[in-house]
Amino acid sequence: IVDMGLWGGFALGLVQMGFWLLWSPKWTLTAGGAAVGYATNLVALKVMFEPVEPFKGPPWLHPFVDRYLPDWPGVQGLFLTRQDAVSSEFSGFMANNVLTPSRLWSAMLLGVPLHGSAGGGGGGVLEARGPQV
Repeated sequence: IVDMGLWGGFALGLVQMGFWLLWSPKWTLTAGGAAVGYATNLVALKVMFEPVEPFKGPPWLHPFVDRYLPDWPGVQGLFLTRQDAVSSEFSGFMANNVLTPSRLWSAMLLGVPLHGSAGGGGGGVLEARGPQV
């Protein structure tokens, strides 16, 4: 994904430069930047989350795929193929760094809000809502 973003952004930047050379009102850089950002985000989300179900090609190709690549799971979104590993790592991070027993007991018994990130700095992973009692 990183290399695709680098080369895709470079190509879109060249297109934007071409437009700027041909037609250079000040707003074209802003519009071009917005278009490049939108296109980059769209491609990244499509690569991460689509297709939802594994895709092994058109139906007429399935006999060949099953015969020559029997262990191939098919093409699926990058996040979806690693969903088990990602959820395991995320839950481990939350349990070990954010919702630790000492922080939970302090919040319940002493009323200390669960503010801040895992390192105790700003950012508010779990922001307290309403007045403190």
